[in-house]
Amino acid sequence: MTLDQLLPEENDVYVIAKSIGTVALASELANRNKLRNAKAIWLTPLLQNDYIFDHLINRNLQEGLIIMGDNDRCYLEERFDQLAGKDKMKPILIKGTDHALEHEDGMYKSIDCLKEILNEIDKFTTE
Repeated sequence: MTLDQLLPEENDVYVIAKSIGTVALASELANRNKLRNAKAIWLTPLLQNDYIFDHLINRNLQEGLIIMGDNDRCYLEERFDQLAGKDKMKPILIKGTDHALEHEDGMYKSIDCLKEILNEIDKFTTE
């Protein structure tokens, strides 16, 4: 069975990717007709990758939630700020977290960050 066979015809589709998976997500959203209206959740996207950034900044088809930390090696402030100006993009910067979305102040703070991330995903998927 192929992905196209599994995807529903209606537009109520959410896709999520983290890190290197955001390369595949950008490609699939750009090239799969059934995903053109999917809502995308981008966890720690590789903003230094021009292909991913160009997809995020130039594509206006999908609504997107972008979550990353300010201590993430892939976080580029200038590019992140450009995404904040997009109508269909909602970038969320989690202070003190790295590429694994773990907080620099330890496990308990990381758990608090995870709660914040899950809350943002819940809001995005129920709006």
